[in-house]
Amino acid sequence: MDSLLINMEAQRKETSEKLSNLKVENKTVYLSPPDSTGKQYPTMVSETNASKDEKENKTTETELKVTIQRLVEEVSDLKNKLNTSVVQEEKVKEFSWWQLHKMDVYAGLFMLVLGWLVYKKNK
Repeated sequence: MDSLLINMEAQRKETSEKLSNLKVENKTVYLSPPDSTGKQYPTMVSETNASKDEKENKTTETELKVTIQRLVEEVSDLKNKLNTSVVQEEKVKEFSWWQLHKMDVYAGLFMLVLGWLVYKKNK
């Protein structure tokens, strides 16, 4: 998980650096051949514009951090649940002699009282 986070962070930084200052503007004016007076006139204008909105870049970065954080939290929750399950399975419940045999003692006493009552009734 740690190597995944490191790789994702490196990829995010690289992408952020490449796109953070992207702004290209180019304007080319093509001129006619000089006339008899030596004056030239524009015949064609070529413009190239490219820009990068910094806000969009920061939004993408924030969304990536939130996604990574959610992934880390889910993995941590799963790890904690697994550890809890393992600990609960490893617990051995110990019972005292009384907890193990109290039903037998009560059944014996009940049978003894019942036998005594039957004996008294028949006599």
